[in-house]
Amino acid sequence: MLQMGKDYHASTYGPLMEAGGMQNLLKIHQKETHKLQQQIDKLSQELVKLKRSSETSSRLDTAGYSLPDGGSFGTITGDTLSLGGILKKGLSGR
Repeated sequence: MLQMGKDYHASTYGPLMEAGGMQNLLKIHQKETHKLQQQIDKLSQELVKLKRSSETSSRLDTAGYSLPDGGSFGTITGDTLSLGGILKKGLSGR
């Protein structure tokens, strides 16, 4: 029973005694809170940047600035200018 009382006292008043008083304990908690708030602010700013870049890239894709699914760009067509045509020409020895 006495050991349970000592354990309770140590767990309840231990941090207070380690800090050296109530004011010091409050200062420690305020510093931790301030540091965590700075982390939250920094991560919030990064989240806003990522959302903006995501919106920008989706607008570019819908505006037609990306390559088509076929992978070709421009109006150049024909058997000799496609990859298959070039390979066929190289394999045939022409």
